[in-house]
Amino acid sequence: MSRRKHQLEAMFQQAVRLHQAGRLAEAEPLYRQLLAAAPDHADALHMLGVLAMQAGHPRPALDLLDQAIARRADAGPGVAIYHVNRAGALLALGQPELALDAAQTAIRLRRASAEAHQTLGHSLSDLGRPDEAVQAYREALRLNPNLPGVHANLGLALQEASDLDGAEAALREAVRRAPGDVIEQANLASVVKSLGRLEEADAIYQAALRRAPGNPLLVYNRAVLELLAGRFTEGWEHWEARWQARGIPRRKLAGAQWGGEPLAGRTLLVHAEQGLGDTLQFCRFVPEIVARDIVARDIVAGDPAARGLAQAGRVILEVQPPLARLLQQLPDIEVIAAGAALPAYDVWCPLLSLPRALGMATLDDIPGSVPYLRADPAMAAKWQARMAALDGLRVGLVWAGNAEDIRLDNRRSLRVAQLLGAVTAPGLVLVSLQKGEAAGQLKASGLAAGVHDWTAELNDFADTAALVQALDLVISVDTSVVHLAGALGKPVWLLNRLDTCWRWLLGRDDSPWYPTLRQFRQQRAGDWDSVLAQVQAALASRIAQAAPHAMVSSSPTAVPPGSSRHG
Repeated sequence: MSRRKHQLEAMFQQAVRLHQAGRLAEAEPLYRQLLAAAPDHADALHMLGVLAMQAGHPRPALDLLDQAIARRADAGPGVAIYHVNRAGALLALGQPELALDAAQTAIRLRRASAEAHQTLGHSLSDLGRPDEAVQAYREALRLNPNLPGVHANLGLALQEASDLDGAEAALREAVRRAPGDVIEQANLASVVKSLGRLEEADAIYQAALRRAPGNPLLVYNRAVLELLAGRFTEGWEHWEARWQARGIPRRKLAGAQWGGEPLAGRTLLVHAEQGLGDTLQFCRFVPEIVARDIVARDIVAGDPAARGLAQAGRVILEVQPPLARLLQQLPDIEVIAAGAALPAYDVWCPLLSLPRALGMATLDDIPGSVPYLRADPAMAAKWQARMAALDGLRVGLVWAGNAEDIRLDNRRSLRVAQLLGAVTAPGLVLVSLQKGEAAGQLKASGLAAGVHDWTAELNDFADTAALVQALDLVISVDTSVVHLAGALGKPVWLLNRLDTCWRWLLGRDDSPWYPTLRQFRQQRAGDWDSVLAQVQAALASRIAQAAPHAMVSSSPTAVPPGSSRHG
């Protein structure tokens, strides 16, 4: 080796040692100094790309890794790790399909690379293919049982594949190998919670919090458990950690967050923050603010010392545009669509922080009677007239949720053929309420002739509410339509996964949030067959009992909070 090459190699090894010691700020200039002297030094380009990834800069990392690969004339096993890291950069950039190709290239170059199979698993998981991800992680584990993170990777993939027992075993092994890793403990607690062992899961969270007090991810995940258990006072308090834990940027709004005190003439801006279903569920709390403000004014009206508190406040509710027209009906509230110019305001509050601000401690504190939303009567009447000739029980169907959250959607959604297999029977009139990408399944299934599909006419939730009002029953997986039907007081059957959302609680087939809702729950993760068999039997009973003249009601009957009437 020439003296120059020897010097370059020594510089490279020194940079690698610094890099491996975590001294990135010292390693980077050495890599760059080496590249200034030898621009084609592929290993230096590769390591500089790895360093960029570690610093949270995937785009520059990808450019550097591509340069490194281009400078390697050979395509031997030593280049496999370049493609592994390239796949990691692509995953960080939200491009799992390209990451899958890169991981497969790495495996072709070096079939025994545990890292390549692990990254293949990451790619498959991000693509919503958990069963294949499990196979990839198992192969990585076979090749290197000590590969960092692989037991946790396998556990999370098994959870996504609805093998909760397998997930628990893998995550317990991950915790055993890294007892100080609180994130591994949180993952284990999540699976134990999904298996219904809340006390055990809570103990795991508490142990992790003793190691990392105030860790927002732990606090938030424990809040979900507390809400699921109905421990609302502490649950809503800890729920405030959601911003940091989920990486959701908190709105940069002027003034202070409202904490439930009298408005005293001030203007409060309440803003929607999560999904459409969340807004439909929690908008019921907004009129409660006005009602309490009126009570506070009445109390202090006769006290000259408190006269300032007797001034009327004003409440503005900012919601997602598809909900704005429907929610305009909320009493004494100014509703605006997100994206519109904000009116002047004094204090603000995220919508899902209202239960905390209003002191919701038990299920009895759920405000308002049902229905608290109503379809436009004229629009609903048009749908009723359109369906007057359809003889039978009119049932609206939703089989899939939002595919953007592919991991959740794999667990909560059905294929349309599965659902239609349970609900296709004489005496039923089936109406699609499915929007989004999954709506295309109906035509592709070859079963569209048996389902009325007017969804092209549904431009927002006011339109959907009018159609739902003309139906006898809605059957849906856990989506915003469940909340819409529940808010309208329409009978709605929820097809619920085992690892249920906290709002549906445990051990019950009704819902204190929506008295007209009935739950059909999985008893085993991923087992939709038994759920659909129950639905089929319940429909047969409903058809047998239904009187044709009583199937459609022009307006729902108000149901007091806390009742358990099912649809």
